[in-house]
Amino acid sequence: MDEKLSLINRLKLRLMGHVYICDKIKEGWKEAIPCYIFKCPKHGLVVSQVRGYNQYLECPECLKELRLELESTRKEHADQEYIHLDAVGYADQTQSEIW
Repeated sequence: MDEKLSLINRLKLRLMGHVYICDKIKEGWKEAIPCYIFKCPKHGLVVSQVRGYNQYLECPECLKELRLELESTRKEHADQEYIHLDAVGYADQTQSEIW
């Protein structure tokens, strides 16, 4: 991907950490969202759109890995029973005594 960047954009990437490459619009969206190329410490150069109110960039590959990890953790613990958060510290008391 680095070979396709102009010299100016490679310099911007090195100095600023990200470079604007295009605006992206999907069906149903009201406005186009800017897309940037930046370097992820784990996956190298990646393209992503800005996210959230604060307009931050996240690596899409890291997000995929995180989702897969969360799904596997959720499946591992799906059969376990959990104590309601309001009852933490009150496990030896009955619910009527807590409320």
